[in-house]
Amino acid sequence: EGEAFSGCTSLTSITIPDSVTRIEYKAFSGCTSLTSVTILDGVTSIESAAFEGCTSLTSVTIPDSVTEIGDYAFYNCTGIEEITVGHSVEEVGIGVFGNCTSLESVNFKTAIKTISKWMFLNCTSLNSVTGLAEGFETIDDYAFKNCSALTYFNIPETVKKIGDSAFDGTGLVTVDIPSVVEEIGNGAFTNCYSLTDINVVGKNRNYSSVDGALYTADLETLICCPAGKTGEYTVYDGTSAIAEDAFIGCSDLAVVEIPSSVESIANTAFKDCSKDLVIKTDCDSYAAEYAAKFGYATDLKHVGSKVWEVSVEPKCTEDGEKEMKLPCLRLTRGQLFAPLDDAGEALGMHPFCFEHNNFITLESENEDRPLPEQP
Repeated sequence: EGEAFSGCTSLTSITIPDSVTRIEYKAFSGCTSLTSVTILDGVTSIESAAFEGCTSLTSVTIPDSVTEIGDYAFYNCTGIEEITVGHSVEEVGIGVFGNCTSLESVNFKTAIKTISKWMFLNCTSLNSVTGLAEGFETIDDYAFKNCSALTYFNIPETVKKIGDSAFDGTGLVTVDIPSVVEEIGNGAFTNCYSLTDINVVGKNRNYSSVDGALYTADLETLICCPAGKTGEYTVYDGTSAIAEDAFIGCSDLAVVEIPSSVESIANTAFKDCSKDLVIKTDCDSYAAEYAAKFGYATDLKHVGSKVWEVSVEPKCTEDGEKEMKLPCLRLTRGQLFAPLDDAGEALGMHPFCFEHNNFITLESENEDRPLPEQP
């Protein structure tokens, strides 16, 4: 019956005879002293949370007779180091091996089609996953989230979907995306601080890659620049949009060069990047406006044709009145950008007001957007 031995903290070993066909819901959950489980052929189903919290188990072999493993069946079995899944398993529930923090290797002998949601969540020691056979199609949401020791994973050529945050927080160094992948979820490769290259293999209809970053197939949108990138990255010239979290966690990037073709940048595109990140772009580009809005330092190109001499109203000083000239950059949306030091001096402003950007914005009135009245 369900929960038959649940919480039996003195139980140290168990053999499931071949006359038993199901290990029921929470049958051995919380048996914290259980070190050995032998499951004989005959068992076809291991139901939800059957061995949840058996923290002393060190290995599990799931026999070939088993066809189904329920949700969280081995969740929080923090002592398990290796798992072998028999070749008859067809259905695996969510979170089955989640939080098995000592788990190092998993060998699948079965032709399962899906690594289910949260299957290896927080398996921080996992470094080897083998045996995924032909016909495998889906790596579901959060499947390997926080598997920080997982430095390599061969995505089978039959995979069509990689879910949201599927590899978030893993130790992957490079990733090859097969040509048949149709969907990559949000944040699939975020917080992978060792990841330097995402490469799309072959002619994929949905995705492409340039210099190790992931784009849509038409190169219109930059989806993900790996967090392990260092130095400078140049966005493909022709790209029109930079997606949400595209550069999230790229703390070692010093410079991102953005072409004037980019017309949209998500507010969170540079989340958790270095506060000293420099955006290199044309002075009249959308990226220049974005940098000014969010306080990023800029390296503006083609300044020569865009420099304007702007007169500032005479400023009264101890020495009397004087007029100052500011070399400013004029953008396309009713704004003038003045270098911080000169503007601060001329307008009586203090540099500590500007933490990241070396320019301030002076709004100018135009037909589309008149200046607001000042109180």
